[in-house]
Amino acid sequence: MKYTNKYNLPDVVVRAVTNDPYSKGKSDFSATELIKPARQRALFIKHQNDITKDVSEMSYTLIGNNCHYIAERAERLGIDLCEERFFSTFIVDGKEFVVSAQIDIFETDTQTLIDWKTSKAYAVGKKTGYGQKPEWIAQLNIGAELLRRNGHVPSSIQIIAVIKDWYSDQAGIDGYPLTPFHPIRLPLWSSKTTTKWIIDRIRIHQEALTKLPLCTKEETWYGRMCEEYCDVSSFCEQYQTKLKAKEIKDGTSGGADS
Repeated sequence: MKYTNKYNLPDVVVRAVTNDPYSKGKSDFSATELIKPARQRALFIKHQNDITKDVSEMSYTLIGNNCHYIAERAERLGIDLCEERFFSTFIVDGKEFVVSAQIDIFETDTQTLIDWKTSKAYAVGKKTGYGQKPEWIAQLNIGAELLRRNGHVPSSIQIIAVIKDWYSDQAGIDGYPLTPFHPIRLPLWSSKTTTKWIIDRIRIHQEALTKLPLCTKEETWYGRMCEEYCDVSSFCEQYQTKLKAKEIKDGTSGGADS
């Protein structure tokens, strides 16, 4: 990936944004990759050396990374597993694939897997299912399965959402979070269900490398991801076709089809 700085931001900002310590280790798939749309991942693999991103567009990544430091501050030494990456091998169509997941905190005394996430209030409110996001549920269940395969027994999974736009005068109104720290219990899948889900996702991602599928409306957040958060949207024919269709319809020169 190539970085630009079109607003001439200070170098300290550029360093903070571009020096990302993330690594999925020696794995074929991370939990984050598995939950991504197969089309998005396949296009990223193909065009990763051609992607250009401006540092001004990456504040959400930097803020999200802070959750790792929050988790470390919450760790109880000798009790919790914190910021550890777990690995396991899955066999798909006769081939071995290593999957990894880095957990925020696993409380060994309560057997609870906890993941910290920054979020807007709307994303965890009534209209969006109170934070029961399919991608959050899948991500934490992958982590739970890898914990099982490494000798641990998670009994529950939970998100702690840090609400970035929380206002005290809205607390408790129509499902609005009571505090800026909003715990969300998610459904814990069985080992059998999670293993099948992982194998199915690996197969879908592998097939996408040779036969590119279309993203569903749900995967693109009804167009919002394409416009704001997808690194490969400029290489995506599906998105570009929708952009051109909107330009023709509205007589404009931009915007995503939502």
